[in-house]
Amino acid sequence: MLVRRSLRRADAIIAVSSFTAERIHALLGLEATVIHLAPSRGMSPPPMTEVDRVRSHYRLPDEFVLHVGNVEPRKDLATLAEACTRASIPLVLTGHSFWGSRPPDGTVEIGHVPAADLPALYGAATLVGYSSRYEGFGLPPIEAMACGAPVVSTPVPSIVEVVGDGAELFRPGDVDTLTSTLRRLASDEEMRSALARRGQQRVETMSWARCAAATADVYRGCGLAF
Repeated sequence: MLVRRSLRRADAIIAVSSFTAERIHALLGLEATVIHLAPSRGMSPPPMTEVDRVRSHYRLPDEFVLHVGNVEPRKDLATLAEACTRASIPLVLTGHSFWGSRPPDGTVEIGHVPAADLPALYGAATLVGYSSRYEGFGLPPIEAMACGAPVVSTPVPSIVEVVGDGAELFRPGDVDTLTSTLRRLASDEEMRSALARRGQQRVETMSWARCAAATADVYRGCGLAF
């Protein structure tokens, strides 16, 4: 209710994705300006010394699929965990559990990770998996892509909008396809490298400078000068 009231009172609305803007229009009949977020400046391919440090600090497996984010129902970690089990690849989870959710059995939990460790964590991962069924944007996939990690994700509208062809996609809840994808990519370093390159090329078009400039334009449109 508070969000609805705030949106109705706003002189302008900024949405982080076209999907979010469409939901605002569908629910409230209001128009929003779409301005995509971007990976932070620190999200870039890490040096191997940092990767080795993070591997040791978190006691990471030699090969693993990484999920960055909290444990909650819309993340559908059960699908990702089941596919990892079938593909015989450990699933490493960051974050905390919300709304009574529990991490799937057999996963490796490392809890909250400082932002400074994220690039090396992405760099250590064999693959970064994102099985979410609903997102307003989806920052972890583009952070992973910026750090040179190959990403496998569901094609929910907001994610596809930003990752484009920079990630390998699978239908939400499709354990069989995801299992096959994980096996194929985990066993083929050249294929993973090609996927990672596509991801890096995709995020090159995204920057906080562009985000800030577009946001300033919206403020000017409301009569505020900078």
